[in-house]
Amino acid sequence: TLSATAASRSGTLQSHWREGGLNRVPALAAGRQLTTMAGVPVDAKFFRHYDDLGNEAQSLTGVEGGLADAKQVLQDEQQRLKKVKAQLAHNRKKQKYHEKRIDDCHNHCVKSKTFCQPCLWCSGGVEGKIAREEQKLEDFKAAEPGLVAKEKKLEEETVPAAQKRKDGLEDQNARKEEINNERLQMYEGAIAGSPSPLLTALNQAVATWETALNTELQIQAGVQEVGAGLRAALGHYQQAMGLLQQALMTNRGAQINNVLDGNEGIERMQQMQRNMMMNQAKRAVEEGASTLEYALGRIPPQAAQRHPQAAAGLGDVNIPHIRQAGLGVFAMEVFGGDGVQFAGGLIAGAKIRSSMKGLEDCMQAVSQQIAICDSLLIAISMAVAERQHGLLTEQQKVVTEKMRIFQELRDRALNRTPVAAPVQPPVATPVAEFVGAAAVAPPPGVNPMSPDNATPMRSVGMQPGMQPPPMAQPYPQQPNPQQPYAQPY
Repeated sequence: TLSATAASRSGTLQSHWREGGLNRVPALAAGRQLTTMAGVPVDAKFFRHYDDLGNEAQSLTGVEGGLADAKQVLQDEQQRLKKVKAQLAHNRKKQKYHEKRIDDCHNHCVKSKTFCQPCLWCSGGVEGKIAREEQKLEDFKAAEPGLVAKEKKLEEETVPAAQKRKDGLEDQNARKEEINNERLQMYEGAIAGSPSPLLTALNQAVATWETALNTELQIQAGVQEVGAGLRAALGHYQQAMGLLQQALMTNRGAQINNVLDGNEGIERMQQMQRNMMMNQAKRAVEEGASTLEYALGRIPPQAAQRHPQAAAGLGDVNIPHIRQAGLGVFAMEVFGGDGVQFAGGLIAGAKIRSSMKGLEDCMQAVSQQIAICDSLLIAISMAVAERQHGLLTEQQKVVTEKMRIFQELRDRALNRTPVAAPVQPPVATPVAEFVGAAAVAPPPGVNPMSPDNATPMRSVGMQPGMQPPPMAQPYPQQPNPQQPYAQPY
């Protein structure tokens, strides 16, 4: 999620959109690297070449779909050829099989005698078998030429034609990707050579929105991990509560057996079973406590800073302690009489009930922590949606400003009258926590969309006494976005 979000900036800027007529900004093919454009004059020749590439790219429209169809057709024809080869191999194998059976009927010492084969007595004997085998052999021989012709046609005509078509479309698709790469390189290089103050401010705003979004996503991932740990801890505590309830019931059964002067062996077994379940409950509580401590230790510190109300109370839980019957109770029940054993059972029951009370309070507290996590995740999701919308808005502004700069470069290079700029230009809107408004707003009274203020460009008529046209600059590569650890802001 973080990688896809951080990469959305370059993906949006490189998406297909029109800047007039056939001049379409191409998308960069996945995995391709842009080459440098440093020192290339952004003049009329530059834009003519850019438009020629655009016309050529348009002539290759739909080549991707045609290539996919060609690959499917080639695969189908290859499967047909494979199937025909298998049928032909089966046909020839069956011919040899029937020829062998006919030869056995003529020359075999046993299979050539009718009286040695009871199964042939009522079906014409060996002569009848020979006639049937010869008919089958003729059928297979009659089918062989058709299979051979079909195999030859597929091998020499159909499959090579499909392969040739696929190869041609692959070449066209590679050329289209090359054109898109070059046009994007020209487009971004020209803009990098004549950036406007507004574009710089917009890029800064996009960076702040990306940082804010990544921070929220880091917080969201951390809180989700905390919620999963809390639910796992609650499961351990619920398991311990069930064991303590069973231990309490078993202890009551031993007490009743003691009062009624029942079987001593059964009473002793109930006491041992009670102690075993208390030990199991203790281990379950220890596992739950370990899970709970780990989960609470994973709470992102930025959660309380970014969402103080929703995160209030998160991490405030008391870990319970399960009391055991102990050696004294065990000695009372083993060496004491009925009265002493009854007193030992009372002590064990009191410890079980005390442990259940503490465990119940802890389970309630953990449930409250889970509810806090859920409400915090809702608040974080709303913040993520807000930052995604803000990032998309700023990216769209970047796209619009780049289109304006590129069109103005075209107008200046071709000595055309520029299109009137909109009355109200877009304004960069960064996340308030990261950058102050003064860092992104244009100076008072300055219209960044004006040809005099938006870019440091000069006319390119190359008349005597005039300056040369602006030069394209290398398009900065976007490295693979990492997942930085969220920092408080």
